[in-house]
Amino acid sequence: MKNFIKNHNPILNFIDEAKFCAKAKFPLVFLLAVPLIYPLFISLTYKNEQVIERNVAIIDLDNSPISRQLILNIDSHQNTRAIKYEAKLDDALHKLITKEFDAVIWLPPDLSQRVKRRELADIQVYASSSNMLTYATSLLGIQIATLQSSSLIAADHAQLLPNTSPRAAKVTLDPIHISEHVLSNPSYSYSSFLVPVLFFLVFQQFTWIAIGFIMGFRREHEIIAQKARKTYWFIDYIAFFLFDLLFIIIGLAFVFGVLSPLFGWPTGNYRLLFPFLAAFLLAQFPLGVCFAEFYRDRYAPFQTLLFLAIPCFMLSGHVWPIQALPPLLQDAAHALAIYPAASAAELILYKKATLAELMPYYKALAELFVYYSLAAIAIIHRYDFLKLFRRVWAKNDGAQNQI
Repeated sequence: MKNFIKNHNPILNFIDEAKFCAKAKFPLVFLLAVPLIYPLFISLTYKNEQVIERNVAIIDLDNSPISRQLILNIDSHQNTRAIKYEAKLDDALHKLITKEFDAVIWLPPDLSQRVKRRELADIQVYASSSNMLTYATSLLGIQIATLQSSSLIAADHAQLLPNTSPRAAKVTLDPIHISEHVLSNPSYSYSSFLVPVLFFLVFQQFTWIAIGFIMGFRREHEIIAQKARKTYWFIDYIAFFLFDLLFIIIGLAFVFGVLSPLFGWPTGNYRLLFPFLAAFLLAQFPLGVCFAEFYRDRYAPFQTLLFLAIPCFMLSGHVWPIQALPPLLQDAAHALAIYPAASAAELILYKKATLAELMPYYKALAELFVYYSLAAIAIIHRYDFLKLFRRVWAKNDGAQNQI
């Protein structure tokens, strides 16, 4: 018992972790720099990525009041900005490919004549779908503006019929009126939709890296000093994590207390956000222990991160629906804490969630914490369990031989 308290005392291990980081210096710099610099880089990268008013080049060969009114309608829509382009269609399409334009509209020279003769007038719209978000935004704006112009022209034509008032003409052509109420549309502010959940992912990965990086650093020192490999129990990892938690708290305070208000990222209710973040990172801790047990140097955690970063983001369900994935990947998504965390983050940040609405996500994180902890304990003591299994196997084998 005395040896256990001496070797696995959480307070002594916490102090030992602090001394080790201060002596080695580089782990301390790492723990300070990552939660401050990485979110700042993300904020600077996505700050101007507001998907509003996409550039639409318009080649107007008709140059009539009808075509000018259509251009004005397209320019007045919040999704699109009309740019009159005096050049050939091929040149405009080349600029569409090089992403100088998000869409190109070609208005034929007989547009107004066909409209006045009440014939079907065709316009050509070219849009690049290489960026799904800008494609959807620009095309939607063009469609709405064109439908408005078409509806006004049709109403003018209908008024020429006998005994038809402007009101009756409008109702005849547009009998069903749509009143749109969009509760959450990331197309109008893609960055604000994406970045806060990216912060969740950053601190998830930082939790894994912090535990693995310092453990890999310790293993390197053991090899250099030619010391025997020390076995760290789960309670030792808890003490190490508590030290790392100091830097995680500094990072969270900086990101959601300084960076988010500065760049305008949504934060929601702090009284709901920070407790949930604490539960989320606590659930990540034992999974980080599972990884750290296999690290032999400081570089291994970053190699693991290269493998896990994008899959975790795609399996979060934030940018791609989980239901669209194969069943095996759906099961993998439910085994990751980022999946319930991303769903809860949407409620906290964008939809003014209540504590009762978040309880199912707290429950999911608690279950994952238990599963991850059992897996971590099994991995830490894998050699002890193997010895016990061999001893029991040998004992049963000896008893059978006696029989």
